[in-house]
Amino acid sequence: MEPMRVAIVETSPEMHLAIAALLEGAADLRIVEHARSLPALSTAGPQVIDVLVADLRAVNSSPLALGRLRERHPGLRLVVTTENGGPDYQNAVARLAADGWVQKSRLAGLLVRTLRRLPR
Repeated sequence: MEPMRVAIVETSPEMHLAIAALLEGAADLRIVEHARSLPALSTAGPQVIDVLVADLRAVNSSPLALGRLRERHPGLRLVVTTENGGPDYQNAVARLAADGWVQKSRLAGLLVRTLRRLPR
């Protein structure tokens, strides 16, 4: 089975590096795009993306760019990273029709596992 093609959108360079390091260690996941914003990713090259790992603020601030990405990549799954897991965050994630979410303080233990549970 081919590796899942992942795009990362994260505004914090440190968090972006942490996410990339977690994913690079997994043979069944391949990072195909990096961006600091959804608009930048939505205008990126023709690379096919299976799943988008994105910061909640980045997704909430660019609903049109998210819509364009979903049009360009039918079946795109969205996993949102959040600062905390309170009800307001969970409601925001639900409004985005995200396939999953991971609290940033728990990325090391949950991100790869969350991605592997997504349907292929």
